Amino acid sequence: MRERLFKYTQIDALVVGEGENTMLELVRRIEGGGRLEGINGLLYQEGEHIPANPPREPIRDLDTIPFPARHLLPMHLYGEYAGTVFTSRGCPFHCIFCSKPVFGSRWRTHTRIMSWRS
Repeated sequence: MRERLFKYTQIDALVVGEGENTMLELVRRIEGGGRLEGINGLLYQEGEHIPANPPREPIRDLDTIPFPARHLLPMHLYGEYAGTVFTSRGCPFHCIFCSKPVFGSRWRTHTRIMSWRS
């Protein structure tokens, strides 16, 4: 599967699973000129090899994830009702349409209420 994704020369790395912390570490590593090895939750292309770093642990406290910085975006381009609903991750059930492979089977909740226009 991963070999098929990396056949596209535009792809250098893939974040697997919950991406907030992996993406942050990836950006910091690139800015610092470091290598991509050791970043949990990351697949990357290195020559002909596609190393797979270990998966990253799920974020246990969802309240540590900041709300989107919508003040930095041109929100007028997205319409009057653009917003995000973020209440929980994970689920103990087995629905076929679910994102359980990404967020896992342990249900974790966000305790803060976020306005859909915030």
